[in-house]
Amino acid sequence: MSKAVAVEDSVLTPVAPPPALLRDFYFAATERLMLGLVRYRDRAFRLGPLTLIEFGPPSQTTHGWTFPISGGLLVAEPGGELWIGSAGGRTTVAIAGYRPRIPLPIFRVTQLLYHHFVIRMARLQLRGRLRADAPPAPPTARLAVGAIDAVVCFALARGHLRRVIPLAVAYHVACWSFGGLTLGGL
Repeated sequence: MSKAVAVEDSVLTPVAPPPALLRDFYFAATERLMLGLVRYRDRAFRLGPLTLIEFGPPSQTTHGWTFPISGGLLVAEPGGELWIGSAGGRTTVAIAGYRPRIPLPIFRVTQLLYHHFVIRMARLQLRGRLRADAPPAPPTARLAVGAIDAVVCFALARGHLRRVIPLAVAYHVACWSFGGLTLGGL
């Protein structure tokens, strides 16, 4: 029997999304982020004919929706749930009680990183459709952040120009996935 894992990510959403959008947006955004290779059909993520993860019928809660995890190739045994909700100015996607088929150390360096990345990107896309209450950062602050991040990337590349672009991509994805901010953004 594999151990259950829990993953939770949230993003500020000053305006709560309507319930129907909360229920449907994550799955459509995941398809877009996976470039259409993984599709959400019949309450399951599918890669061609393979069912990666399957969900039971959704249930509406006070602040969102729960989707019971019922099976699939990535699931060791049915159980756990996906919860998508919005409360207190935050939209959250959480997975609780999920039992991955692969060993936990491998899960942490593969599926867990995927969960954080896709969940965060989907929620940021959702927030982008809503009015933001905070004013945007001034151009001088944005330039300063970009300059700091550029210096960090050039330092990591040790002056090799061919390494700067791949390092910059990896640096930004890692920073945004783990903390939501780059060093310049801090």
